[in-house]
Amino acid sequence: MAQSKFRAIIIGGGPGEDTKSKIRTGAGIKDIEATKNGVRVHLTSGGFVDGSIVIGADGVHSRTRDIMQRLAEEAGEGFSGEEEPIVSNYQILYGRAKYVPKVEIGNFFEAHGTYRSSQISADKDRMHFGIYRKLTCPTTDLRKEYSKDEVAEFVEAFSDVMVMPNLSFPELYENCEWIRLVNQHEGLMKHWYYGRVVLAGDSCAQMTAAVGLGVNNGIQSAVLLVNKIQKVLSNDPKPDTETLERAFEEYQNTRREESRVICDIAAKAIRVNTWDSYMSWFLGDVIFPWMVSDEKLMAKAGYELVRGAHKFDFIEGDLKSGKIPWVTL
Repeated sequence: MAQSKFRAIIIGGGPGEDTKSKIRTGAGIKDIEATKNGVRVHLTSGGFVDGSIVIGADGVHSRTRDIMQRLAEEAGEGFSGEEEPIVSNYQILYGRAKYVPKVEIGNFFEAHGTYRSSQISADKDRMHFGIYRKLTCPTTDLRKEYSKDEVAEFVEAFSDVMVMPNLSFPELYENCEWIRLVNQHEGLMKHWYYGRVVLAGDSCAQMTAAVGLGVNNGIQSAVLLVNKIQKVLSNDPKPDTETLERAFEEYQNTRREESRVICDIAAKAIRVNTWDSYMSWFLGDVIFPWMVSDEKLMAKAGYELVRGAHKFDFIEGDLKSGKIPWVTL
């Protein structure tokens, strides 16, 4: 799903106009100021917003994370030196293309190769894809911007690749509506909060897109964080900073360990898919297919990862359930 469509769903799906009026688009965070009983967020568009807490779900390039670490440093409680660097070992060309009539709809195709792999699926209107390649040297440059020449070189390097049984990468590229070449970040922050500022999503846990769990992992963090905040507010509508920090610590301790598992799965998957070593190839293309089918593998992942997912614990109602029942943690 394109980000623009996702944003439209979120903004248009709120409970009322009062909620929509609180959503500000095109306004970034310039700075965060700790006040006596809350926070003041200064905006890049001018002005400020006062609130009780700041949740930084602003991605791998998180401005909130940078400010949070700076606030801790200024208070003599700095921890940025304890963090492991965010590293990129792979790059991905991802995008959307017009549907090609001969392409099979509804199936997900994945191709493996030496230091490269591809993933693609199609609906009746569009094809969505990700093409991966291992970098010649790992980098900690989070804001790498690729030039047109670098994109052209990447495209040429995949001129011999079949992304589906009857679709080559060059043919896919000819039908592209948009593409973007970026690095894939891998990392896991040790500190997810300070004071009234707390992180969620890619701002504190980064992984490759190889298993498609990044968004789900971020959503899980958001759900548990909201549960923790709701529990605090049910006892005290105006909690002090210490009370909030205790809730944030519980959230961090739970979600960091869960995210570590997901990050590890994603790291192993991209290395298996790109034949990073002889053992990666042997496991991914010989042992795993022999031991378990793709269908059973996906069912197992759904059974173990999805059924026990965090759910809002303060919303009453009859939740939908399928063949695999939900488990309450």
